[in-house]
Amino acid sequence: GFYLMPETFFSRSAANPVFSPKSVEVRSEPEGAVLFVDGKFKGETPQKIYFSEPGEAVVTLKKEGYYDVNRLVSSGEKSIYITLPPVPLGALEVTSVPSGAAVFLEDTFLGKTPIRRDRIPCGRYLVRLVRANFLPKIEAVDIKQETPCRLKAVLESKVEAFYKAAIAAEPKNISFHSELAHYYLISEREAECVERYAKALAISGDLTAESKEQISDVSRLLNEIKKLQHGHMEIVEKVMPYIEDMAKKLAENRAI
Repeated sequence: GFYLMPETFFSRSAANPVFSPKSVEVRSEPEGAVLFVDGKFKGETPQKIYFSEPGEAVVTLKKEGYYDVNRLVSSGEKSIYITLPPVPLGALEVTSVPSGAAVFLEDTFLGKTPIRRDRIPCGRYLVRLVRANFLPKIEAVDIKQETPCRLKAVLESKVEAFYKAAIAAEPKNISFHSELAHYYLISEREAECVERYAKALAISGDLTAESKEQISDVSRLLNEIKKLQHGHMEIVEKVMPYIEDMAKKLAENRAI
């Protein structure tokens, strides 16, 4: 057995002769490593451990940024010197659309995007991004020593997720496509806005049996696009060919 800085030592067995207490000094490079002896915390290096009887103990040294080291120590040794090998470190850069998302590396909060953190032990991690009114996003990253790991995440809003789910349930609902297009418009996601309006117009052009509700949906869609002329003419210009295709298809359908 061993004790840390005892004043008096006695043999644990009356049958054994009295054992002169022995101390072993534990030093490390770098200093300040956390010292455990047989799993029990004993302070930081440099540190002495004491044996009250002949034997051995397992010394474990831990320090952030270094690999753990285990070493078997005998009561017959006077001192030991252990060098802890450094863990390779890398950097992580995280950006998001929109910015301001909270970033967690596994369970550790790093800050809000955009953010860069250096001196992260190399390895594979899960990065979680959280922002109000958006769905959480989780990405796996590999942090390497050579180059910074760069993660750019596009967060999906709860509004966007709602309309996508609605469209999945009713893919030919013109209003759902139109509402999602409007959301992309105010979010300044022009390409997705045009794509969604184009989809709504294509569905409108495929209508063969027009109900009052369908006619109303098409009318609202065209009025909404018309309003874009005030401030978003570039989108109207990109959508115009789809409007022309829709009108052509509707004319063909009525002629059948």
